[in-house]
Amino acid sequence: MKITTDLETLRRKSTEVGIGSISRLNFTLVKQLKNTLKRYGGLGISAIQLGISQRVFIFKNNRNELITCYNPIIKEMYDEFIFPNEGCLSLPKVQVNTKRYKYCEVEYYDEHKQLRRMLLQELEAVEFQHECDHLNGMLIIDRQVKQQPRVNKNKVGRNDPCPCGSGKKYKKCCLRKAEAERFNI
Repeated sequence: MKITTDLETLRRKSTEVGIGSISRLNFTLVKQLKNTLKRYGGLGISAIQLGISQRVFIFKNNRNELITCYNPIIKEMYDEFIFPNEGCLSLPKVQVNTKRYKYCEVEYYDEHKQLRRMLLQELEAVEFQHECDHLNGMLIIDRQVKQQPRVNKNKVGRNDPCPCGSGKKYKKCCLRKAEAERFNI
C-alpha cells in the first residue's frame, strides 16, 4: 500500500480496536503495515498512515524486531529532551527537532491479545511517542522545537566602553590591539 501524505487524513483521531478483532487484523492490517514498512523503510508505521483510522501501529525495537501495538497508551514520560532531525514517512523530506521524552511507561495489547506493560527508553521511547502521536492526529511538525538563535552576550560594539576597564571606547582601546593580533601587526 501507499503511505498517505494527506494532512486531513493524518489529522484524524483513530478509534480503538476491539480485542476480538485483533486476530483478524493480524492477517489483514498488520500484514499491510509490515509490508509497507519493509517497502519504504523507517522505524515504525501506524494504521492512519495507510488511511485506516484504527489504534494500531508497529515499530522496530532495539533488536530490530517488529512489535505490534493495539490500543497503545503512554502512562508516564520522564526526562524531556530535544530529539534532533526526527523524520516521518508521511512527511517525506521533512526533518525537525522535536520535544520528546527519554523514558516512557507504556501499555498496549500485542498480536496475541495479551496486555503488555513496559518501560521504553531512548530511541524506542521516541518511536512509541511518534506512532502514538499519529493515532491522536498529531505530526512531528506539531512537536517541532524552534532553536533560539545564539546571542553572544560578550559582544562589544565599537563605541561601547572597552571591557578591559580602561574607560576608553573599545574602538580606541582594545579593538586596535585585537586587529593588530589578528593581522600580526
